[in-house]
Amino acid sequence: MKIENQIYFSIVPEWLTESKVSDNAFRVYATLCRFSDKDTGECYPSIKTISARCGKSPSSVKRGIKELKDMGAIKVEPRYIDEKGQTSNLYTVNVITDMGAKSKYDMGGSP
Repeated sequence: MKIENQIYFSIVPEWLTESKVSDNAFRVYATLCRFSDKDTGECYPSIKTISARCGKSPSSVKRGIKELKDMGAIKVEPRYIDEKGQTSNLYTVNVITDMGAKSKYDMGGSP
């Protein structure tokens, strides 16, 4: 008998929890953390996959991605396959743990 672990989780840094990001951005970030490589922070799920995983519409996911990109929490790079054009985005999740000072002053929290 094969036992499979059905408990999946992502770890969200405290600086994000303490920031004033929207619910969309928070859920998108947590979903990207779940998909990201533990060493590089890179992942490339589709908008549709992110949407299904975090229970938000594709347009809400896109707004969350923009918010996270604008605040520096993620990096977004388009991925291409020769003649086929863009296939998806490569997301790099910012896994830096010392953004605390930045989050309290630059992201809307109190010092």
